[in-house]
Amino acid sequence: MCPPVAAVRSPEKAAAISRGDWYTDSTDLRQLIGRPAAPLANVVTAALKAL
Repeated sequence: MCPPVAAVRSPEKAAAISRGDWYTDSTDLRQLIGRPAAPLANVVTAALKAL
C-alpha cells in the first residue's frame, strides 16, 4: 500500500532536504547499478525524446 502524498511531501522532509540532511557522497548506488546515477530531469528528458 502506498503512503498518502501528504506523508511523502511533508514540511519536515522539505526542511531536512534544504538543510542537506539527505546529502551523501556515497558511491553505493553507482556500485549497485553499475553506472553513474542520472538526475531525474535527464531521465525524463531522454524518455520524452524517445517518444
